[in-house]
Amino acid sequence: MKSLYIAVIMIVLASVIMTGCTTTVPAGQSTLVIAVKDAPKNTDIGTITYLGLNISEVSVHRASANQTAPETDEEMTATESDDSSTAGWTVVVSQPQTVDLIQLTDISEVIGQKTMDAGKYTQIRLKIDSGTITVDGTEHPLEVPSGVLRLNRGFVLAPNETLKLTLDFNVEKSVIRTGSDQYKLKPVIAVLTQTLSGMSEQDLVCLRSGGTVTT
Repeated sequence: MKSLYIAVIMIVLASVIMTGCTTTVPAGQSTLVIAVKDAPKNTDIGTITYLGLNISEVSVHRASANQTAPETDEEMTATESDDSSTAGWTVVVSQPQTVDLIQLTDISEVIGQKTMDAGKYTQIRLKIDSGTITVDGTEHPLEVPSGVLRLNRGFVLAPNETLKLTLDFNVEKSVIRTGSDQYKLKPVIAVLTQTLSGMSEQDLVCLRSGGTVTT
């Protein structure tokens, strides 16, 4: 009898805990998760203890007929562009936020996600509004590209899949000293893909934000 009573209590507690966030994904669609992380803190320009980037948008471009792009995790230099077109682009991250790359060494931070159509995608577009860097204990403004940054990086979203793309910045290669106490961002980024299993990243984000999960 006592065991039955404990079991009932456990069921009630579970039903209370698993309420709050709804994570239903429409059949045939997928969830794309965008995260960022960082590489070393020490560079030939000094010891960087803070590198804050104000990211306002991350978009991905769906492939057109016969269009391909390399699917690789090798580092690449992001190309600067003034393209602001919306055709073929899906905005995954639209909420402006600041990330400190130095705090993300060997770990990643999710900055957004979206339920979207499955299929082949060929480009990633990143908008960085401003930045700040602290080198050897002194804070400096960081010059960032004036347009959008593009990564010619392909990936495939399978139906009913949760895929995580991590933008892995190489700080050692991405920050350039242009003069006395002047620094410029020229991002060198590897795009890492990970198919998530078990609890979806959407559920994990919900839990990290203080919510709970409804099943």
